Formats: sequence, structure tokens, C-alpha cells
Amino acid sequence: MTGLDFSEPAVQAASGLARDIGLDPRFVASDVYDAPAALNHAMFDIVYTGVGARCWLPDMKQWAEVIRDLLRPGGQFDLFAFHPAK
Repeated sequence: MTGLDFSEPAVQAASGLARDIGLDPRFVASDVYDAPAALNHAMFDIVYTGVGARCWLPDMKQWAEVIRDLLRPGGQFDLFAFHPAK
């Protein structure tokens, strides 16, 4: 598993939590638009974007291109989002 966040403190916290429960994922601090280069152009079976991430993404087309570049052929993109208005 690989995690990416623009916040170095968040990456450090995630690394510590993972270590505490015996996991050894890779965490990288990077702007999402630089993710392919920051991850050495690796490709993944799943790309996940969680709650609260989209508000930090001013260029949706570029974000979609990053997702495309990170997904292996046949891979899956998961977006967890909701809107508080009903």
C-alpha cells in the first residue's frame, strides 16, 4: 500500500500509526498533481481519494490525468465523498 498527502506532518502521523499496528506501507509527501513523479511513475490497482480532498483540487482535468497515470489497465478509482445538504 502507498499513501500520498501534501502534508508532511500527516505523512509522519500515518507512518507512525501504521508502524504501531505492525504495517509497513509507503507514505509520500507530495502535491497530488506531482504524484506520478513522486511515486516514480508506479501504477496501482486501486487509486482512492477520500473525504475532504476535492476542495484542495483547483484543476479537475489535471487531477483526472493524474488518476489515469496512476491506474494500471483495468484498475479501479474509488472516491469517497458526500455533501452535507440533503
